[in-house]
Amino acid sequence: MSTNPLVSIVIPVYNGSNFMREAIDSALAQTYPNIEILVVNDGSTDDTREIALSYGDKICYFEKENGGVATALNLAVHEMKGEYFSWLSHDDWYTPDKVEMEIRALQAGGDMNRAVYSECDFVSWPDGARWPTGCSRFGRDLAEVGWFAVIMGLISGCTLLIPKAYFDIYGGFDASMRAVNDYEQWFRMFKDKKLVYVDKSLVGSRVHEGQVTSTYQGMRDEEDRMYAWMLEELQQVDTEASGIGHYQLYSMKLSQWVDTPGLDRVRATLIRFLRDMDEPVVPAYIETDENWYVYCAGRAARRFIRNLRWRGISVSAVSDSNPARWGTDVDGVPCIPPEEIPRDARVIVANAQPDAVMAQLRDQGFSHVESYQDWQRALLMTPIKKSCCEVLA
Repeated sequence: MSTNPLVSIVIPVYNGSNFMREAIDSALAQTYPNIEILVVNDGSTDDTREIALSYGDKICYFEKENGGVATALNLAVHEMKGEYFSWLSHDDWYTPDKVEMEIRALQAGGDMNRAVYSECDFVSWPDGARWPTGCSRFGRDLAEVGWFAVIMGLISGCTLLIPKAYFDIYGGFDASMRAVNDYEQWFRMFKDKKLVYVDKSLVGSRVHEGQVTSTYQGMRDEEDRMYAWMLEELQQVDTEASGIGHYQLYSMKLSQWVDTPGLDRVRATLIRFLRDMDEPVVPAYIETDENWYVYCAGRAARRFIRNLRWRGISVSAVSDSNPARWGTDVDGVPCIPPEEIPRDARVIVANAQPDAVMAQLRDQGFSHVESYQDWQRALLMTPIKKSCCEVLA
């Protein structure tokens, strides 16, 4: 491959006149010198065509009948001239150095036949709230293991840079899936590969009510079928080579998915696997004799409490800034006012955006404050105890 290989930035669009200018402009603003931009209009009925054509020969423009994002991506893969594929959703945007940083990361690693992905900032629209993907919470070593990055949901598709040769080997996106064809594709491509991970946010991913993941009623059923298939496929993968046994992995996924509506196949598959396996003997990663307090009394708190309980660890209490929650139970643990927590206790903030809450608690004098994301690797390395798990005991 050349020193500066051609990179094809692919932008599939369906009725994207609301955001697509920002996406195209961010592609044109790349500091990497050798790119082409392919915009595929997937049968839009708004003024997507007029907006795209206004860019003239700065982009390569294609039109097709509406068939879903998979068909638009497959058309772009067929038409692209680049050695690398880089997907950009019409409602997302790249930082100016996205492509350059990923090409340089490949060059630094010495193997140009690997796929690259990076951190991503999810941005709520229209309020602008941000939160990162947090791919590094399990450590770089695991973030670069292909099957692990996919099954743990670390990869945001628009952060990827993929050799075109992968599509020649594995084929295109499955058009029979409307919402999860990207993750099905990544698993087929990456399950036996080492990835390159860039620990920097290179993509802004807009979260809004008009996305397929929010509007498609068959979303959960597709997820259920796909993840059950992935789990069956993982039975044939030597996960131990990456330092993670199947029992540990299934433990983590069961506690994550046990109360997620619609994932019946996934739960049944995980329970079947875990019941048939012996609990492994592994080093202790978590001290069990500490007093644990969880702050924020939402869904993440319930999941974290369950994660600890299934590993034989009790939570002393939960707290929250909302007085309406005080005196209630969160997964069987009492919720108390913050002033009742000892200031030297270990306090775990169970919130998707924990930084502001953690800063507030430290200002209030709490000396040992962490986020539940900080504990993901320790939980992964500490398998659940069957005697402590309600669905396995």
